Amino acid sequence: MASLLILSPEQQVALLPHRRDSLTVPASRYRPTIGPQSAMNRPTDRDLKENLLKLRDEHRMLDAEISALETTAELNQLQIKRLKKRKLLLKDQISAVEDKLTPDIIA
Repeated sequence: MASLLILSPEQQVALLPHRRDSLTVPASRYRPTIGPQSAMNRPTDRDLKENLLKLRDEHRMLDAEISALETTAELNQLQIKRLKKRKLLLKDQISAVEDKLTPDIIA
């Protein structure tokens, strides 16, 4: 018959692997801060405009690729569907970047 070993809380802690940083640094230090981004992490207007140009260029290329695939004799519906989803995602990203660039005007 197996015997049950009962340990005190101190003995249980002694059996746990010790991590020095977990004992000295509070866990809240590792949590991301919630709130406005710091000025150093916030993208500049120039960065946003460059990103917007890249997104628009990729959107245009996808549009051309989709129309080329639709005009060929061999239609790959799955590939066309995936490209259209990617194009919609890009359109959403473009809208998000444009919203960041446009200042909020309270009327």
